[in-house]
Amino acid sequence: MYFLLLSLLLFWIPPQFLLNHLRGFFDWIRLLAFYLSFSLGYALVFVFALNLRRKLPLFLGIFILPAALVAYEYLLTIIPLSLPMYFGVTQQNNSIGIQSVNVFGPWVVTFLIFLTNYVLYKIVMLSQSGRLRVAFYLFAFLLAVLVSNQVYGLIAVQLNRDFPENGTAKVCLVQPNIEFKAGLRSSKVDYFYNQSMRRLIYLSRPDPNCDLIIWPELSVLRSIVQTTNGIFEEFANNLQIPLLFGSPYYDYQHQGMKNTVLVLSEMGLIRDKYSKTKLFPKFEEIDYIEGKTLRPLLISKKIRKVGALLCFESLFPQISRSLSKKEISFLVVLSNDAWFGDSNWPRFHLACAIFRAIENGSYAIHLNNNGPSAVISPTGKIMTFLPEYEMAYANVEVGLKQKPTIYKKFGDWFAWLCLAYVGLTSLSQSALSLKSYKGRR
Repeated sequence: MYFLLLSLLLFWIPPQFLLNHLRGFFDWIRLLAFYLSFSLGYALVFVFALNLRRKLPLFLGIFILPAALVAYEYLLTIIPLSLPMYFGVTQQNNSIGIQSVNVFGPWVVTFLIFLTNYVLYKIVMLSQSGRLRVAFYLFAFLLAVLVSNQVYGLIAVQLNRDFPENGTAKVCLVQPNIEFKAGLRSSKVDYFYNQSMRRLIYLSRPDPNCDLIIWPELSVLRSIVQTTNGIFEEFANNLQIPLLFGSPYYDYQHQGMKNTVLVLSEMGLIRDKYSKTKLFPKFEEIDYIEGKTLRPLLISKKIRKVGALLCFESLFPQISRSLSKKEISFLVVLSNDAWFGDSNWPRFHLACAIFRAIENGSYAIHLNNNGPSAVISPTGKIMTFLPEYEMAYANVEVGLKQKPTIYKKFGDWFAWLCLAYVGLTSLSQSALSLKSYKGRR
């Protein structure tokens, strides 16, 4: 049952996307193995944890399932070619309840979800068997944990105000809603490129108070800074405002195209660039090679540096944490989810950005080609929202200094604690079972 239910979690990619990108029988076999490995992984974690807790005292056993799931979710962020999934993102709108991620990381929300469900199940079972006192103790424990989490959340929200006193910048967001799949399949590809560029430029209306213009990931599908494009060149020459945008960029040293975010200065010259270091398994690897260095981007004297994440990278809390430790002003997630069609991926992607903002005590901008896009405060509050499937523009105010957080300083200590608890418990139970087996012989 677990295997069948959990396998459905990963089937958010529309069939048309798969038909367009998979080439040959072995591609489909690899994709099937990719899906099954994660769904089977969750199923095995459930079975393993539920078996292990039967051998433990009640007040130790209640932690095994949530700790095992945290350990598994954490491992998905460090295993090569993995696709991180978080049960915790289901609580993206519970802003008070998820403030504790700035201490424990995103893993604590998954932990609390399964701790709550399992303890409530045990309370019902104990009550039915007449063990009311033990059931009451469990209820009191669970209530104390949840109330403590809510109280911490209320305090954190009060201490981290949405409009900082240490300076802000005006940022212009461009959500072009370009239909890339339809355009690239058409016979008039050059016409499509030029029309897309005109739309981006039209939406990038000049604003004398704007400090930065941002376009989404791969909003320009040709490496326009390495080739000739009269429309873009004219725009860049009259820019007068820094532009941060996503584009392919050919790396001559490593002989491959990279998914890159570039910064153009007020003069229209390349000031800085960063190439994606975490490619989406299988699909992006067809067209791009990975970048080698994770580092922030220099924008201007006022904004200084920003931490830019390209699409899939925002699923990895370690990447945003590493960038945040390098004295950035705020986080920017550039995405282009138009390839996935009408799926849940864009919404899941935005939910991850909310967690990244809270974890690092930073403003975060999530800009997706076809939406949804948002500006997120350090408490996870959505300050500005651009809906899906709309061509949109927004001039937003963003704080320029991060708040210190325990997670940013100490990292994934809670995930390691859960991993150690599950590992040591498993080893101790195995040793006891072996000793008992030898005793019977």
